[in-house]
Amino acid sequence: MLKSRIYNIIVGFMGIIILIYVSSYMGNVEGELYRMQYQGEEGKSPITINNKLMGFKKFGSSILWIKQVLDVGSFDYKAERIKENSEKISYLDPYFISNYYFSGTVVALIKSYSRYDYGFEILKRGLKYNPDDKYIKNYLGGVAAASKGDIESLLISFESILEDVRDDRLMNVVAYIYEEKYKKTKNKEYIKKAVYYWDKMQNAKEELYQKRALKKLDEYRKYN
Repeated sequence: MLKSRIYNIIVGFMGIIILIYVSSYMGNVEGELYRMQYQGEEGKSPITINNKLMGFKKFGSSILWIKQVLDVGSFDYKAERIKENSEKISYLDPYFISNYYFSGTVVALIKSYSRYDYGFEILKRGLKYNPDDKYIKNYLGGVAAASKGDIESLLISFESILEDVRDDRLMNVVAYIYEEKYKKTKNKEYIKKAVYYWDKMQNAKEELYQKRALKKLDEYRKYN
């Protein structure tokens, strides 16, 4: 009888220990899952809520991404809409890294927008969910340099990205900067750098960049 009570006490004690361990483990798992999810109300709308509830997060974010790429640069597509659409994409998929690269640099660096604050906000959100990404800090550094007029730091940040990543927008920015540096200094090394990027842009996905590159290469043919 005594042995049976002792046995029950030991089993009960072990059960409590296991329960505490499992509860702790599940709490850690739950906390990790929470950290992996999008945190915040930015981007929350009837459309994004419905997509999330129906399990269409990837599909919804892809549709919004296509709209963002196609609509950017249109006459009535304002900086606020780029920011809002980027938030909606993040709400559905905070790990969609191209959203941050594209939206953050476009809204900051295209002259008709020039919203560095939006660019910072978008890229910092991207860094929050993708802290191990190899390039997002360079994008952020480039936008920060542009906001301060620090052209040399901008070139360092963006050219380090272009060593490994095909980004026609950045190529266009870098080529433009080198052309302007050439016009001011007449240093042929600058225009050679611009030509280097225009040559790559001949195969750009967007026809606008292709035409611009071909026009510039024809203009500076002797450096080609």
